[in-house]
Amino acid sequence: MIKEYIFKNKKSLIISLIASWFAICFFSIASLDLSNITRLMLDGEFIESTYYIGISISFFLIYLLCMYISQKYANDFTINISDDIRVDYMKSLYKMKTSKYKFDTSYYINIIDKDVDQFRLNYLLNLVYSCMYLGQVLIFLFFW
Repeated sequence: MIKEYIFKNKKSLIISLIASWFAICFFSIASLDLSNITRLMLDGEFIESTYYIGISISFFLIYLLCMYISQKYANDFTINISDDIRVDYMKSLYKMKTSKYKFDTSYYINIIDKDVDQFRLNYLLNLVYSCMYLGQVLIFLFFW
């Protein structure tokens, strides 16, 4: 059942993953440029080192932008799924006969509110972050 929600919101997931993978690429390139900057500074070539400093700063800014996009779409992905779960839960409650309710209404409201939020934070967000970090580790190993 969760697969249906994931496939329904796969655009946000894909954008989040791709942005995080681009972010680690730019971070790795900026890190590699730092070794060039250090070498040039030790050799006394300050003019050429400013060129590499500018490139490193621009790559780092692109890294920050990609991480922002990644986090935003990861959050959107989890919020959209939790909203879909809430809607489906409410639909199923409305379809039930009132005689089938075994608990007080506060119990059902608690499920809609807190339990779905806990599911979003403890499962869905960790699922997205695990995919992001796995891809980042593979890309980072490729660069080193």
